[in-house]
Amino acid sequence: MELIRDHYNDCTEKEKNTEGQGKENSGAEQKTDSAGFRDALGIRIVERGEGFARGEMEVKEWHLNPLGIIHGGCLFSLADTVSGAAIMGHGHRVTTVNGSINFLRPGKPDGKMTAEAREVKYGRTFSVCDCQIFDDREKLVATTTMTFYHLVDRKIDQGEQQKESRDK
Repeated sequence: MELIRDHYNDCTEKEKNTEGQGKENSGAEQKTDSAGFRDALGIRIVERGEGFARGEMEVKEWHLNPLGIIHGGCLFSLADTVSGAAIMGHGHRVTTVNGSINFLRPGKPDGKMTAEAREVKYGRTFSVCDCQIFDDREKLVATTTMTFYHLVDRKIDQGEQQKESRDK
């Protein structure tokens, strides 16, 4: 967890150092590791199968909003990550195209949040997943519904291939 805190502090320090600078400098040092955001928030996928996943996030002080409860964006990110893992259990990558969240009670400022995601519909192009987030007292904190687009390699048909050849 020390690594996550260090990564968060590094990101925060970089933001401070780039304040007031032009856009051309502001993103120069951003991390491109696909798990970087998930790791920075401390989200771990602890179980995954086709259409199901469970993930956890240990609550840290920097997850809290000014009211002293877990920031809603952290809970949304937890649900999005775990729901995506559930759909990716089928073997291909996805991207979120829509998401909604219902906050049912405040997230406590300590302990662990657990998200459980189950697919509602697995389609050819889109999938839908419901997720429930619980605190470590097993109280339901939030529910979400996420829609994912399947990122699949598309083959170029003969007509498109010939057109591309002529355009070159």
